[in-house]
Amino acid sequence: MPGILSTVLATGLLLSPAALGGVIQWNDEPDQIDGYRGPIYFGDATINAPLDENSMDTYIGYKFFPETYIPDLCGASCTSTSNYNKKHPGASGEYQECKFVVAYRYLEDGVEKGLFCTMYTREYDISYATNRGQNRGPNNI
Repeated sequence: MPGILSTVLATGLLLSPAALGGVIQWNDEPDQIDGYRGPIYFGDATINAPLDENSMDTYIGYKFFPETYIPDLCGASCTSTSNYNKKHPGASGEYQECKFVVAYRYLEDGVEKGLFCTMYTREYDISYATNRGQNRGPNNI
């Protein structure tokens, strides 16, 4: 099953069926990333992921790259997370495969701070893109 690589404020990239998994979405058109297809536009929000059918969290972590905006890093993070998890499965032998990545520019009060890549075990469509940031004191994040 292909994954999706997605980003906030933008478009996304879908993994090819042969690739490990992930979605990226951007606020500008990224260049094509090897092994991915897309992009998909999600607007100005990121994913608010529910629990899966087994009441398990589908969020499996994030990577943050300060002072950069290189979309390829999110695809590589998704793939490397899946590879690591596959080599270190749980007691049942199952592992969490990255099938969806939301990649977005992290802004604080309008100032770009870097690239966030949030990773999930399943794909989400635009109906789950409802998280539009938060306020921490006087700061809008």
